[in-house]
Amino acid sequence: MIRRAQEYLRLIIRREHWWAEAWSAIALLTFGLVSLRRTHDALHATPSTHSFFILMPNGLWQCLLILGGAYQLAALSFETRWWRWWRGSAAALAAFFSAWVAVSQVIYTFGFNPIVLYVVAWCGVNLFALSRAFGGLR
Repeated sequence: MIRRAQEYLRLIIRREHWWAEAWSAIALLTFGLVSLRRTHDALHATPSTHSFFILMPNGLWQCLLILGGAYQLAALSFETRWWRWWRGSAAALAAFFSAWVAVSQVIYTFGFNPIVLYVVAWCGVNLFALSRAFGGLR
């Protein structure tokens, strides 16, 4: 039992980047699902979702966030010859949505909100995953 736990811990440490990307996908999925259940007025008053209404109708951008998170989770499970392209494109998409939320939060609020640091951290995780996927780092 202890040996199995030690092997599991070694696996987590070796694949730490995988877990960061998985949590990023879960955060994107959760943000999309929660905002899908909110009312239009509540979403319009929230600075992090305000800029989505300018370009896309309500419901479409939430589905894009959900699909982006699901795509990133699915890309993490691929073990094919083209895994770099799948994971790189999923990380680029997740970084784009994270950066969009961060910029919206900065533009449409007064002062500095701590959520910006949280979203920028997810953007950084995904950009690092993108550089690792296309740069050949494992």
